[in-house]
Amino acid sequence: MKIASILLCILIQYCVQAITLPDVPLVIPASIWKQSQDSGYICEGIRKNIRPGDSFVTDGLILRVVKVDQENALLRLTKNGVIDCRTAAAMTAFNWGGYHISVLAVSSSLVEFEICRADEVPLEVLDLKSAGYAGQRARILHEIERITLHHCGDAKPMAFNENPFKKLRNLRTWGLRDKNWWDVPYHFLITPTGIIIEGRDYHFMGETSTLYNPKGHLLISAMGNYDIQKPTPETLQAIIDLIVWAVVRFNVPLDQIKGHLDYTKDTTCPGDNLYPYLKDGTILKGVKKKLGLSD
Repeated sequence: MKIASILLCILIQYCVQAITLPDVPLVIPASIWKQSQDSGYICEGIRKNIRPGDSFVTDGLILRVVKVDQENALLRLTKNGVIDCRTAAAMTAFNWGGYHISVLAVSSSLVEFEICRADEVPLEVLDLKSAGYAGQRARILHEIERITLHHCGDAKPMAFNENPFKKLRNLRTWGLRDKNWWDVPYHFLITPTGIIIEGRDYHFMGETSTLYNPKGHLLISAMGNYDIQKPTPETLQAIIDLIVWAVVRFNVPLDQIKGHLDYTKDTTCPGDNLYPYLKDGTILKGVKKKLGLSD
């Protein structure tokens, strides 16, 4: 069956089931394409990427990455005057100072942490010294304060006739296997034909492999690679429509509509061919027009 026919069947099912989000453009719900339930556990934790030599502070806990030696990070932990130093490898976890600290990745450029209060962590996870699969990951609750545009950065452009659900399943499988993500990293994804697909539940923080903190960000990603392909009018309109809904739904200030690279310079995301539409005000103009605001 051709992809157009598949999409038509899904859209009909979508309408029949009346699966809607308030004031949002037509969105294909995640339940249509996901083949398994989300893993992980819910908590009010923190996920943070830290450069070697930098520190992070939360609720009296100071965590400093002193240095990285091959695949191990030397950490300095301080709380209430107590100081401890320890070495941790990637995919390990330990309890300290009332926290469960997972070390998710270690490299010469960053160390990725997930930090949750011990009393929020299930006992079967709290007792583990590993952080090696998605079921041990935290689904970190957050409140949307910003809207951030990404692209998937695929190896090649996404063709119009590609099955987006197959691509999303592949992304989810790769994330589970190679990144220990409990779901796809983005909250909404948009195809080159302008179809909007629900990804990760927006109540939970997204993922990044770069040096910015996506907590509080609604992550919208254009499927494909916009360093090497150009956005279609349909894609741009879908981005605008979705941003308008998000601005109203979450009361996001218009100056908080940005691209991934506005928060970190170690990426070109959302791509050399898509980011200019943010930078030159094209997307913001479209948002203002739909909101009935003067430019």
